[in-house]
Amino acid sequence: MVHEQSDVAGYLKEGEGNIPADTNQLLVEALKDQVIEFQVAPLARIDRLLKAQGRVCASNRIKTVARAQHNLFSLPLNLFLGQRLYSLGPANKVPEKLLNDKQQLISLAKLFKLLPDKMLGVGQGRSYGELLDGQISQIDRNSVLMRPGKDPSVLIKMLARRRVDFLIEYPIDMNKEMRKTKQPFELSSVEVFGAPGFLAGRIACTKTDSSRRFIKLVNTALRQLYQSDEFYKAHTRYLDTADLPLFDRYFRQVFLPAKSAN
Repeated sequence: MVHEQSDVAGYLKEGEGNIPADTNQLLVEALKDQVIEFQVAPLARIDRLLKAQGRVCASNRIKTVARAQHNLFSLPLNLFLGQRLYSLGPANKVPEKLLNDKQQLISLAKLFKLLPDKMLGVGQGRSYGELLDGQISQIDRNSVLMRPGKDPSVLIKMLARRRVDFLIEYPIDMNKEMRKTKQPFELSSVEVFGAPGFLAGRIACTKTDSSRRFIKLVNTALRQLYQSDEFYKAHTRYLDTADLPLFDRYFRQVFLPAKSAN
């Protein structure tokens, strides 16, 4: 099993915990009878390993059509409220003419075509989901600043220092990082039309017979975890109280049907 360093920190009790580390830990404990070798690797190398031969698995992967060509995916391992486009206002607020009647951004590509001097910070090798990945690919490269890895703190600090004008992030990560800063900021955020309200991380493995057997064991363990208080708390301990009603709705939608799935 391959992990990024930020996801392993929870196992090692280094720094603050997070949803991926806590849910990974619960799954590892549920699979304690299995022999699993762990490696830490940067995200770009994980992407390459998951396209290579041999059995390699990685945690906290978003399932996309492109990735499914190379990988097998488990049931959801964790759940995050959907990503939003953030900026430091009011100078970098999204123009009203690019918002629909639900106050959602119509298109990232249209935003940066209208504001070509603005910069979007992006994690290199990170998937933001199929819709946002597609829109980011349409933005002029001069308007995109890529930084390696998926650790949100790097790009959030760059936004706070105004080295980028916009970034796409989960509310949970943005709120956590912004609380750490001593300087107050007027933060603006907007949903992107068509982007999912939540994203689910999964175990992804290369397509081998042994991987199929492993994914089956993972799914059995996950169905049992879905029924535990520990699994629910591994998510909610990191959420703001205001986000709990929406999270509970998505939690029931994603995890409860899978309890009895084959």
